[in-house]
Amino acid sequence: GRLERLLDCPCGAGRLVPTLLRHAEHVTAADLSPAMVEQARDALRTEYAAGRVEFALGSAESLPFADGTFDAAVCHRLIHHVVDPAARSAADASSFRSPCCS
Repeated sequence: GRLERLLDCPCGAGRLVPTLLRHAEHVTAADLSPAMVEQARDALRTEYAAGRVEFALGSAESLPFADGTFDAAVCHRLIHHVVDPAARSAADASSFRSPCCS
């Protein structure tokens, strides 16, 4: 079925968000880079105005969201940004209602 809340992190310039909105009512687009969040904001003005997208600054390694906030996450092109080898091998899914890739 359709997801209620989806996280896109890192969101980059927001290119995936329109596709993700076909599968979720709401997408939170998060990125560590303020410049990327700003590009995403510019690209997704219509979706934001409709209340379907919100933006957040933050590291994928320490997300600023409560446990259970999201139904699922898309982390396209994330792993090559993760420097710590231990962090690369460990997936922290505590912010999600149910892990989808375990």
